[in-house]
Amino acid sequence: MTEQEMIIDGLGVTPSFDVALEARRRVDFLVTYLRASGLSAYVLGISGGVDSLAAALLAQRAVEELRKAGYEAKIRGGSSPVRHSGEREGRPASFGHHRSG
Repeated sequence: MTEQEMIIDGLGVTPSFDVALEARRRVDFLVTYLRASGLSAYVLGISGGVDSLAAALLAQRAVEELRKAGYEAKIRGGSSPVRHSGEREGRPASFGHHRSG
């Protein structure tokens, strides 16, 4: 068994990744979770990286679907001081907040 096969087996994951299917599964989870919680907003911590972008886009899709179904939903997000590669070049870390409704 190769190392990759051992990791796949050990973690119980599939050996392939269908982006559209996995995005759909995550949006479905977010929709179900917000409804079940009885709350109306997702709160996202945004760093400005690719992971934050992906999380924000998935949350936005969930909010759009919830709103189409008549559920009042929104996103609240904020950033905190984050070390970016630009800071090494003499530019300061970013700090700010962003709200999307």
